[in-house]
Amino acid sequence: LHYDMARLLLARTPESEQPQRVFEIVQHLNRGLIHLQEGLRLTAIRLNVAAGKRTVSSGAATTAEGYFAVARRLLREEDWEAQRTLGFELWLQSADSALLRRDFEGSLALLQDLEQRSPSLMESAHIEVRRLNVFVVTKSPEECSRHAVKVLRRHGVRWPLHPSPLRARLELRRALW
Repeated sequence: LHYDMARLLLARTPESEQPQRVFEIVQHLNRGLIHLQEGLRLTAIRLNVAAGKRTVSSGAATTAEGYFAVARRLLREEDWEAQRTLGFELWLQSADSALLRRDFEGSLALLQDLEQRSPSLMESAHIEVRRLNVFVVTKSPEECSRHAVKVLRRHGVRWPLHPSPLRARLELRRALW
């Protein structure tokens, strides 16, 4: 019954209105997951990610994890090639949600899993920003700085752990140029 309700809601809700009704649709869809047909699997993932993002932004990270967990369960290994952006966003949002729930090890594990998927330079930067967010809460400022400098060096940027003010201004101007 819930699965049929979700299909009817999807069929009768214009795509432009789906964000406003995402919770209603996802609630029915997730209750009827056992009946989920292949044609709706990616839609279910996208809707769960959207619901999770909206829930995280309202501060309910524990509820968001439920949506993200369903989406991660539905995303198959072979989907990573065709739906890389969706998978990447799902894992990043899941890591953010784990951080907000103070599940630091879970957040780092999700980021490590994401890093294993050969990220591009930009994706790698997003992963490292999230990792530093976890380190800011769990490690000393000195350890965070060391990690940040190590990441920069890995990407070809030479930066001392304790730069002089002149060096910082020169590098900032160079970067802006």
